[in-house]
Amino acid sequence: MRSVPHRTGVNNHMGSLATENPRLMEEVFAILKKEKLFFLDSFTNQNSVAAEVGERVGLPVLRRDVFLDNVDAPEAIRGKIRETARIGREKGYAIGIGHYHPNTLTVLAEEIPRLEREGFEMVPLAKLVKEGKRAHRRF
Repeated sequence: MRSVPHRTGVNNHMGSLATENPRLMEEVFAILKKEKLFFLDSFTNQNSVAAEVGERVGLPVLRRDVFLDNVDAPEAIRGKIRETARIGREKGYAIGIGHYHPNTLTVLAEEIPRLEREGFEMVPLAKLVKEGKRAHRRF
């Protein structure tokens, strides 16, 4: 972890199966807690226990609301950005994640200024953690 300077948190981009294993998540979260890092659950696994384990061990866990580029097409990505904005209006913030793909980057470059004109603010996840935002438990 030390190879990434100024890190404040980590996410499970390639570890979705691990997020359904409470014992494994406890072990990972013990390290993250010691390093004073938060965890962003990509939530690509509907059986994720990250929020519950994080709450139990006292580790801040955030969860993505929208995956922006499951479909790598500009209009699909634009639609997911609109969905993220709708969720943000409803709950006060929203977390959208995506890949470093040309279509995603192009659409974000076009849409972020429009969203900012509409009053949205793009903030680092660490700010949400500092404000006490957390992933909600499953229902």
